[in-house]
Order: sequence, then C-alpha cells, then structure tokens
Amino acid sequence: MIRSAAARRQSNGVSLSDDDRPILRMIANGRTNSRIARVFCMSDETLKTKVTRIYHKLGARDRAHAVRRAIELGYLQLSDIRLAPLRYAPDPPPPPVNAGVQDILLYKVRRCVMTAGLNKTELAARTNLSYQQVSKMMAGRTLMTLAHAQEILKACGSTLHVYVTNDAEGSLM
Repeated sequence: MIRSAAARRQSNGVSLSDDDRPILRMIANGRTNSRIARVFCMSDETLKTKVTRIYHKLGARDRAHAVRRAIELGYLQLSDIRLAPLRYAPDPPPPPVNAGVQDILLYKVRRCVMTAGLNKTELAARTNLSYQQVSKMMAGRTLMTLAHAQEILKACGSTLHVYVTNDAEGSLM
C-alpha cells in the first residue's frame, strides 16, 4: 500500500512548522548556520536553537540524518537538494601496483561517487553513515570497511564484488 507524504507524517506524529521547512531546505542544500541566520535575519544562537528543535522533531542526530528523515517523511525530495558534486580530481589516479586492499577500495569508491556526481551530504542521506563518517572515509583519514563501501556504492547505483583467492589480499572487482 502506497501512502502519501502527508499520511506518513501524520502516522509518525512529526509536524514541522512553516518556519522550519525553509530552514530544513537550506540545511539540505549545504548552507551553514551562519548563512541561514543571515538569510532569515536572526542571530546564530536563535538559528542554532531552531535547528536543534528541527532535529528533535525529526528524531535526527545530525544534519545528514535530518535530511534523510525529512525525505522519508515527505518534507523534502531528492530533487530539492542542489549541491555541487564532491571535488575530486577529474579522474583519480589509480592506486600503485603494490597498493593494499584499502587503497584499491578507496579508489573504486571515489571513482563511483565522482561518476554519480553525489556529494557528501547526499551520500550520508542515502546511507546509514553520518556526514563525518563519509567525509573521513572519502578523504582516506579512516578505514573503510567492505560493508561501508558496499553501502556507498549501492547509493551510487553500483555494486562491489569481492573475490577471495589463495593469496593474502584477494581481489576487488
């Protein structure tokens, strides 16, 4: 049974005010709190309070989670989000011949994300990862598990096949 966005919102008991929706839309589009506060002619502290209340109403823990919840409840659509794609080299250089599985995995994920034209906020909204996790993984500052890689690639419309061979490394396709 397909339910309308209004029916989903009503059944979940979530009700955003008319003042909350434009703020949420600007959050989804990657605007900082300072920028949003200037647009709405309010102090940074007032806006911070409003954003915290929006998180609470949506049951969200951070910006990306709030955007995902808003999409699930019908307050936002993916077409409402207009962000620049991630800024990677036009074609990331391939990993060196002696690269480990982590380097190859990161290369394949970056290439897929770049091809799909997704940004970090969109990746976080489409996966169960936080914006910070996506940022750290895409920058190579934290290890990316196979489960995380598969989740990101699925959000990009791709898949990851892992073949285990007799050698220690195996291979990624």
